[in-house]
Amino acid sequence: RQALGIVRILRGRGEWSLPIDTLVNKAAAIYGGDLGFTFEVMHLILGRLSNLLIEEGHRTEVVNAVSSLKGKRDYQITSLCAKVEALSQIVDQPDFAEIAVAAKRVLNILRQAEDKLSLDVSMITRPAGAGPTEEAERALAEALPRIKAQVAECWAEGDHIGAFRALARLRPEVDAFFDTVRVMDEDETKRDFRLALLAEFRAVFLDIADISQIAVEQS
Repeated sequence: RQALGIVRILRGRGEWSLPIDTLVNKAAAIYGGDLGFTFEVMHLILGRLSNLLIEEGHRTEVVNAVSSLKGKRDYQITSLCAKVEALSQIVDQPDFAEIAVAAKRVLNILRQAEDKLSLDVSMITRPAGAGPTEEAERALAEALPRIKAQVAECWAEGDHIGAFRALARLRPEVDAFFDTVRVMDEDETKRDFRLALLAEFRAVFLDIADISQIAVEQS
């Protein structure tokens, strides 16, 4: 009940920039509590937020796509709600399906690469002096920074749906990349460049939501 009260207060005070982790860590510093305890409290509060959003009519998979990110997490209540609301508005539209399908393709190949190489591909960086050797590879490498900037601009302006639609513009480059480029090339330099490129794309959409969790019909 107290966790739900915190969620409602922070949600109602959109002008407050107070992430949950900051709030809980401050309370732990005052009242005492180890690292494991603070994570439990944060998990509890975010769980109450997820339940509240689902009760309000948002699809469970949409809420989970926003709230269950691994690695970089968003602990700002108003930001999490904005992402869920934006996803709920666009999830059944064709342009969302475009980016969701692309995201699934990228995540699948990265997971396969991690299994094969026994490493976290997010730790792979573009090899020094390496560059694209295929046209589709070059197109994706050139499009990524532009789309990343558009996503950041949309989000800063509060145009959350626009951010998802900006991501969707990468679908042609991602499809062409997978159709013509061999990611797991025998040449380690080519392989690492391509894996790093896909990991950069993954990082762009995971900053908003793990949209690969949402089922869509492929066209």
